[in-house]
Amino acid sequence: MPKNLKSHSVPALAIGLVLLFLAALPSRAEDTCTSCHEQGAKLAKSAHASLTCSSCHVKHEEYPHPTNIPKPVCTSCHTQQGADYAVSVHGQAAKKGGAAPDCSLCHSSAHEVAYTKLVGFRETVIDTCAMCHSDVVEQYKKSVHGKALANGITQAPLCTDCHGEHKILSHSNQESSVSANHIRDTCGGCHGNVKLSSKFGLPSDRLVSFDASFHGLAAKTGNETVANCASCHGFHNILASSDPQSSTNRKNLAKTCGKCHEGAGERFAITPVHVIEGPSEALPVKWVREFYLLVIPFTIGLMFLHNGGDWVRKLIQLRAVGRLRPTPAKVVRLHRELRMLPFERVQHALLVISFISLVWTGFALKYPNQWWGVPLVMWEGRFPMRGIAHRVAAVVFVVVSVMHLVSLIVNRGLRDHWKEM
Repeated sequence: MPKNLKSHSVPALAIGLVLLFLAALPSRAEDTCTSCHEQGAKLAKSAHASLTCSSCHVKHEEYPHPTNIPKPVCTSCHTQQGADYAVSVHGQAAKKGGAAPDCSLCHSSAHEVAYTKLVGFRETVIDTCAMCHSDVVEQYKKSVHGKALANGITQAPLCTDCHGEHKILSHSNQESSVSANHIRDTCGGCHGNVKLSSKFGLPSDRLVSFDASFHGLAAKTGNETVANCASCHGFHNILASSDPQSSTNRKNLAKTCGKCHEGAGERFAITPVHVIEGPSEALPVKWVREFYLLVIPFTIGLMFLHNGGDWVRKLIQLRAVGRLRPTPAKVVRLHRELRMLPFERVQHALLVISFISLVWTGFALKYPNQWWGVPLVMWEGRFPMRGIAHRVAAVVFVVVSVMHLVSLIVNRGLRDHWKEM
């Protein structure tokens, strides 16, 4: 061997041996633990496989191990999950000394923690929850969601998809994902997902049609007593509408709707519930909608035509002729050049106020998040101010209309003034 090659190979060999020794140190430490503790073999197959014993166990290198060493706490690494669990119904029950699941009950022991992203773990969630909530799980298994999951559709919603994982709150809690004000968003996670709807052949308009309905619009304003998805379809025992036991079956709709609409009869089942503009829309609803689309611009258009024509007439007389046409002496004598009589002023004031109130309170239902709609709906959950104001304005508007017609019939002076105008 050449002398210069031999001199270079010795340091290289030494460096290689040192690196090999350093790389083997962690495994040797773990081998030392597994020589006594069988948990090491389990750890290698768990979600904690990348961790070493020293990550959780302090003073593990001392032998014999010191006594009274505090056991590892999951929250030392999983702080957010620990904080969520503390405020959940499970955490609160455990705090009071009641029976409640802990980390190991759902995730297995620290040395056998399963990978939560795997399909296998998802399939075990139902059985885990059934250890405490067996009656609820039995209902779920008979539902459309439970049957889909049993048929291998792993994307079917299960307990944690609706209730959450660590931060499971009571349905009466405003922050709960299954509270009345969040049900729409929770169900919409799947039923408003175009990709899922297309993949599994689900109707893609359920969320859109609900939002466009009175129930959806009222829910958007913060009304918590209005019907939501769960009010009609149920919670855990959601069945297909074709199932005779389903709460949305045609034969059961009267009972389902009757929970809110006392005395609801079979006529509640005449038309579809989820309706959007298009072929599925009932003809009477379509006719009413088209009537409003015609009569509103037609009425406002005539108003602009009437006032605009009067303005143009006066403009022509003032600019072209130089003066307005003189008012007849009889009119001057009778009305002293009054534009409106006192009774007519009251009528017009009530008409203006009621009409503007109707428009404002009506559009606030459709667009509750706009700055001009917020003042009306901010108390909607406790007091339906918008709805009451809308109905009062409607009554005033109708009364003023009838009052105007009757006054023209019974009062000659008002009738002559109206003819003059």
